[in-house]
Amino acid sequence: LQVCQHRQEHVVANHLDDLKQTLVAGLAFCCPQAKRNRLRCLGAVALLLHETDPGGFKETVQSFISEIVLGTKEVNTKTRGTAYDLLVATAHGFEAQDDGTFQAMMAARRRKEMGETDSLEGFFTMVMSGLAATSTTMVGATVLALARLVFEFSAALVSLVP
Repeated sequence: LQVCQHRQEHVVANHLDDLKQTLVAGLAFCCPQAKRNRLRCLGAVALLLHETDPGGFKETVQSFISEIVLGTKEVNTKTRGTAYDLLVATAHGFEAQDDGTFQAMMAARRRKEMGETDSLEGFFTMVMSGLAATSTTMVGATVLALARLVFEFSAALVSLVP
């Protein structure tokens, strides 16, 4: 986790697959004191994947979105802040794929027709899936996460609402 925190990209890039497997395997065993560092590590991995492998970025976000959303309900304020920062940074990563050019709009339209969700709208859909959870904690965390995202991206969402 220390390597990820200091964003040593060359080390993370060389061991990216091992790191992703370790993060997935360690989810059940993560103690509350380590959640902030774990979220920081997730952020470093997501940032590197966004720059090098957009498909891997989407896959990684899908596998860890529930952990990020649940982090918004953490008691520790630093962990909660890290979760909100990671949530917004991840949304910006999805937004960067929709840069407003004609080619990007046409590609987004094709992806939407094929049911793919690698745009900002798709990210909101991923987060909203937490509203269907059976746990009240997850539903509450999803509401908090959506409130933060709507606050941050209100200008981008105007085009989605008729």
